[in-house]
Formats: sequence, structure tokens, C-alpha cells
Amino acid sequence: MTGRSASVYAPASSNASRGAARFPAAPGRAMQSTMRSFFALVVGAGLFSVLAACGADGAGSGGASTSTTTTTTTTSTSGAGGAIADPPDVAAAIATCYDALHGDTSKRAAGIAALEQATVAHPDSGRAFLFLGMCSLAALAEDNDLAALGKIEPALTKAIQLLPDDRRIPGWLATVRVQKARIAGTQADVDAAVAEMIAAADLYPEFNNVSLAIAFAGFPLSTPYPQMAAQRLEAIKNCGQTDPKCGDEPQAPHNVPGTGMLFGDIYARVGDKAKALSYYQAALAAPSATGWGYGPDAQAMTSGIDARIAAWTDTDTTNDPAFFLSGKRTCTGCHQ
Repeated sequence: MTGRSASVYAPASSNASRGAARFPAAPGRAMQSTMRSFFALVVGAGLFSVLAACGADGAGSGGASTSTTTTTTTTSTSGAGGAIADPPDVAAAIATCYDALHGDTSKRAAGIAALEQATVAHPDSGRAFLFLGMCSLAALAEDNDLAALGKIEPALTKAIQLLPDDRRIPGWLATVRVQKARIAGTQADVDAAVAEMIAAADLYPEFNNVSLAIAFAGFPLSTPYPQMAAQRLEAIKNCGQTDPKCGDEPQAPHNVPGTGMLFGDIYARVGDKAKALSYYQAALAAPSATGWGYGPDAQAMTSGIDARIAAWTDTDTTNDPAFFLSGKRTCTGCHQ
């Protein structure tokens, strides 16, 4: 892949000239608020970068299919079966979802509706189900659309059945299940979801460890999970040297700075200021951060690193700051 970052996840301390680091039943009112808080962490990048570089277009490392989406057609290339074009209505629905990811959120509902119709018309289209799940996830995280919650898990479960070689999907699904278990499950549900998340991360560490970090960062510091998130990210910091998914791509032009901020947040969450600051600074120094619409937000968070760490590591969970890839930035932080 041309133009790949030298190191997608590692801070570009001595390689700054080569590009900076990148990375990896209707509820009640109280429950709705809790859902919004938790699910703001779900998409990021990696998931969070949701759909392109860390997203639904293309296959994970070792997967069977890679894809290229335009506004009119989408082509999936199977290693065994050659090029297979998505049906026009599936391609059009995917393109509409991308329009929303790139900033025109007025198209989100239309894209999801079109994908729902596409899954009925093409029940064997794994990509229709995959994008339905991921676009619904974006709607939940960025738009607080709780109606999207019921679409995510069934769609991603079906996508796994239809796209068994795409090893990213189990990571996305496990991330959702961890958050869901923490919101409304028993301890047994949480334990099962955590085990599923770890297994998915082991299936494709370079990609799904980012999903694990997003899922585990919000656990209390008294549990092993926030520290595990940091350790898992450290293990894949040089992903950019081996996996083209770990860099900026046309559908996610700010993947490098967006995920760099995610890495910094994970380290800030566990109180590691030196590493957090190195990733924040690397994100801001990335070539694609020039003219980045969220650059001022990233700079403000970097300048406020001491306050962020203090709030994240004290015993008062009500003052925890928002992660960079949350709320309106959950997807657009990398895709816009």
C-alpha cells in the first residue's frame, strides 16, 4: 500500500520525518443515560475508526476479502472466487453510510434504512449485515440513537456467519457485548463478555486489540482490565510496519491522529503520563493532522493532560473526562 505510515501505533519519536504514530425492550431514562455514556466508547477506532481503516470496508489481516467503495459501486474480492460486485442497492446503501461518517449525518437514518432493506433483499450479503451493524453502532455512539441499539448485535452476528474469514467482526461484536453486559448484565455476563473479547483480540491482535482497549478502558482501575488495555496496545504499537490497515486511508483520512489520541487516552486512563503525552504529541504531529478539523480538540486535551489523568485516576467516577473518540468524534474523529 503506498503512503503507509512508518509506524501506525508507535509514537514517532525518532522517525518524525517519516510520519507520526497511528494506532489500534426500551430502557428507562436512567438506563438510557448510562447507555449513552458507555456506548460512546464503543466505536473507536478503531473502533473505533469504525468502517474503513479500522472499519467494515476491507478484510482484516488474513481475511478472505478486501473491498473498495465509491459512491456508486462496491467490489468485494475473494481470494478464492475472484472479484464479486455488491448488488447495486447494497453498494448504494454502504455509500450513504460513508456520507454520514464523513460528516453528513443527515444521511445516517437513510443509510441504515437502506441497509435494512438490503439485508431483506440479499439475505446472503455479509457486507450488508456488516454495514448495518456498524452504521447502527455509529448512530448509537454519535447520535444517541437508542433505536439503533437493537440492530447492532443481530447484524454483526449474522455478518460473522456470512463472512467467517473476516477476523475483525468478532472484535467489534465482543466490544458491544462487554458494554452491554456492564450496563445491564450480571457478573457472569460480564465475565463471559470479557472472555469473548480476549479471544477475539487473540484471533487478530493487530486489529482487535484496539477494540479490546476501547471495551476495557472504562472498567474500574481496581480491575485488571484498564492496564490490560494499555499492555495490549503496547504489543501492537508497530502495527504499521506490517498491516496496511494501521494507517490513513481514503475512507479514514485522519486514522493516524484519531487513533493516536485513543492510545494517549488509554495510557492517561492508567496514569502513565509519559506514554500518554508521547501519543498525544505524535497524533498532533502526524502529516494528516494538518488541517484536521478536530485538531483544536486534540490540542486542548493534550494541554490538559494533567487534569485528565487526575480525573481518570481518582476515586470519583462522575468527573471522568470524555475519551477523544467518543460522542460526535467517535467515528468522524478518523473518518472526517
